[in-house]
Amino acid sequence: MSSQENQKSNSADSLLQRTLHGLGWSGLSQVLRQVLQVGVSIVLARLLVPGDFGTLAMVLVFTGFAASFSDLGLSAALIQKQDAGKRHEATVFCLQLFVGITLALLLVAAAPLIAGFYKNPRLAPLCLGIAPTFILTAFLGVPMALLQKNMAFRKIAKIETVAVFFSGAVAILLALNGWGIWSLVVQSLLTALLIAVLSWRLSRWQLSLAFDLSAWRELRSFSSSLTGFNLLNYWIRNLDNLLVGKFIGPAALGIYSRAYNLMLYPISQVSSTVSRVMFSAMASIQDQTERLRAIYLRAARLIALVTFPLMIGMAVLADLFIVTVFGPPWKDAAAILRILAIVGLLQSVGTTLGWIYTARGRTDTMLRIGAAAGVVYAAAFIIGLRWGVKGVATAYAASGFLLLWYPSWRIAGRIIGLTFARMVSNLAGIFACSAGMGAAVMALQRYIFLRPGWISLLALVGAGIMVYLVLIHFSRLVAYQDLRRILREQWQARRRLDENVTP
Repeated sequence: MSSQENQKSNSADSLLQRTLHGLGWSGLSQVLRQVLQVGVSIVLARLLVPGDFGTLAMVLVFTGFAASFSDLGLSAALIQKQDAGKRHEATVFCLQLFVGITLALLLVAAAPLIAGFYKNPRLAPLCLGIAPTFILTAFLGVPMALLQKNMAFRKIAKIETVAVFFSGAVAILLALNGWGIWSLVVQSLLTALLIAVLSWRLSRWQLSLAFDLSAWRELRSFSSSLTGFNLLNYWIRNLDNLLVGKFIGPAALGIYSRAYNLMLYPISQVSSTVSRVMFSAMASIQDQTERLRAIYLRAARLIALVTFPLMIGMAVLADLFIVTVFGPPWKDAAAILRILAIVGLLQSVGTTLGWIYTARGRTDTMLRIGAAAGVVYAAAFIIGLRWGVKGVATAYAASGFLLLWYPSWRIAGRIIGLTFARMVSNLAGIFACSAGMGAAVMALQRYIFLRPGWISLLALVGAGIMVYLVLIHFSRLVAYQDLRRILREQWQARRRLDENVTP
C-alpha cells in the first residue's frame, strides 16, 4: 500500500472514530435532555393550564421567526468552511450581535402590534420579557459552532444538560409560587444565558469585534441561502400555530402545540443529535461522493431505527399516554398527536436531506425546494382550518406525505447519486419491524390492558420495546448491526482509554 493510500486510510479511520465519539456524547446529551425536558414539561403541564402554553405559543410564533433569522446561517457557514479563521469568527460574532440587538429592539417596538393581532393584551409584556433572549443567543453562536466543528460533543453535552436542568428547576419553583406563564418566560431566558456562558467558557474563544468585510463575503453565499431556507422552513413549521392561535384561540393552540411538541421530541432529540455530528463529518469529506452516500445511508437508518418505533408507538398509545401523563384537561391532544405522529415519522428522516445540501454547499437548491414546500403547506393549513385543529393536523400529514415525500427525496438524492428506491429500501425493514411492534401493542391494549393508568402505560411501553427488540434482532436489520458495532467500538475504545489511564 502506498503512503498516499495509508494517509487516506488513516484519515478515514480518524473521521470514523471522531464521528462515533461525537455520536456517543451527542446521543448521551440528548437522552439526558429529553428525560429532563419531558419531566419538566409534565410537571409544568400539571401546574399550569393549556391556555398558558397557548398564550406563550402565540408570542413564540413571532419570536421564533426572528430567532431563525438572528443566526444568519453564519454558524453553519463557519462549520462548512474548512479554512475559516479568526477573522471569520470575529466577523460572525459582530454580525450576530448586531442582529440580536436589533431584533430585541424590534420585538419591544412590535409588542403592541402582536397583542393587537391576536386581540390579547397579555402578549405585550410577554414580548418585552422574551426580547433579551436575542442578545443572549448572539453570544453563543460562535462558541457553539467552534465546539461543533471540532466535534467536541462531550463539552456540548455538558453545556446543554446543565442548562436544561437548572432552567427547568427554576421554572418549576416559579410555577409552584404562582408565577404562571412567566415561569415559562424565565425558563427560556435562563436556558439561553446558561448556554451562552458555558459555551464561551468551554470553547475558550477570544472575543474580538474586528469586522472583516472580505470574510463576510466569503461566508455570504452559503449563509444567505441557508438563512432564506431557515426562514421559509420556520413558517412552514409554524404557520399552523399562527392560524390556530388567530382563528381558534389560545386554549386550542395550547392543545395543538402540546401534541406538536410531543411529536417533535423524537425528531429534535434524535435526528438533531445525529445532524450536528453528521454535518461536521460530511462537510469534511464534501468532495467525496461515494463516502458521502455511504455515511448518509448509515446515519439515516440509525435515526429511523429509533424514531420509527417511537412515532408508531406514540400513535397507538396516544389516548392512554396523554390522559395518564398530562391529565384529563389535555385529553383532546390525543387525537391530534395520533395524526401528527405520521408527520413525525416522515420528518425524522426527512430532516436528514438538509445534510446533503449543506455539506455540498447547495443551500441555493435547498431554498428553492423550501419555497415550493411552503406554498403546499400553507394551502393545506388554510384548507384544514375549516375543520378545526384536527383539520389542520390532517392537512399537515396529508400534504407532507402525498405531495412532498417523493420530490424532496428525489432532488436531494441526485446530488450524491442516490436513487429514491435505494433510500426507501434502506428504511423498509425498520418500518416493517416498527409496524409489527405497533400491531402487537394495539392488540395487547385492546384485549389485556383494558384499564387506563400508569400500570397499563408502563406495561404496554415495556412490551413494545421487547417486541421491537426481538423483531429487529431476528430480522438481522443492517441498522441494528450498525448500532451493535458502534456500541461495541465505543465500549472497546472506553476500555482502552481506562487501561491507558490506570497506573
